[in-house]
Amino acid sequence: MSLPRHDRLACALLLTAAVVGCGGDFDPYNRLTSLRILGIQAEPAWLAQGVSTTLRAAVFTPHTDAVSYEWSWCPFRASTEAGFNCAVSEAELNAALAQGGASNLQVSYALGNAASATFSAPLPTELLAAICAGAIQGTGLFVPNCVDGFPISIGLTVRAGGDTVVAMKEVIVQLDVLRPVNENPRITELRVGPAGARVEESTLLADDATSASVTLSEEVELYATVPETAAERYLPRPDASTPEPTERLETLTLSWFIEVGDTKSMRTSFVWGESKFDDLEHNTWSLPEPESTPETSARLWLVLRDNRGGTSWLTRAVTLLQP
Repeated sequence: MSLPRHDRLACALLLTAAVVGCGGDFDPYNRLTSLRILGIQAEPAWLAQGVSTTLRAAVFTPHTDAVSYEWSWCPFRASTEAGFNCAVSEAELNAALAQGGASNLQVSYALGNAASATFSAPLPTELLAAICAGAIQGTGLFVPNCVDGFPISIGLTVRAGGDTVVAMKEVIVQLDVLRPVNENPRITELRVGPAGARVEESTLLADDATSASVTLSEEVELYATVPETAAERYLPRPDASTPEPTERLETLTLSWFIEVGDTKSMRTSFVWGESKFDDLEHNTWSLPEPESTPETSARLWLVLRDNRGGTSWLTRAVTLLQP
């Protein structure tokens, strides 16, 4: 089935935003068929002055092509109309630092070309605090929301097999050392079982080897294990709707990425006061028909995020059996 051009374009835009509902030949958002950056993690998730964080990415490649990485950082991103480019060039920032009496502080936006990168707070806390207090008001630059700290933008460009993908992530630089930091949430295990199986009846996928088998054309239950402590208690940022927020637990979102078939939910979540923690950890995987699946194994990627920038993931593989 083919769709008119304007319908195909609309569906593509919706899929980019992970909205489902268009017909046609589009793969669902969580089915992995091409080069993808599934998540970026900073460990530790928030950055204290004088401490470094390690950046790494969950990258899916459909083939065995060599993968190249290009990491960078930026103090201010431009608007969507400007393509989220860095609003201040490296040369402009260094010139401003020199003009402000910090000529000994010369920065580089480049963070290297390895699979992981190390990043430390590039600017003095006093300068970041002044920016948060409104020192750049009237310059045309966006004044960041600094309730948790100063948000630094991390950029990653990945290339493989002639394809290029780009992703960005915010890393919070702490300004108030007394404010509790955010920790990355964790997924500790993944289990798979036949349709209708309870978690205790399922098989533990112990590592990234194909430690379990599933049968094509059937449905299987997927159970992730996430410690309930992963949803940390915190004080939200005030906004127009909630100018004086109270403490609450973090929202957790789990994305279920697959190579074949479909899942009942592309994402599951825990929202404090609205959903149960079990809702986050369970999904159903519908395996494809054997005639459309020449593969003998398949990988699953689970990417867990909290609503304060914490990220982690787990990848496992299963053997695909003929019915």
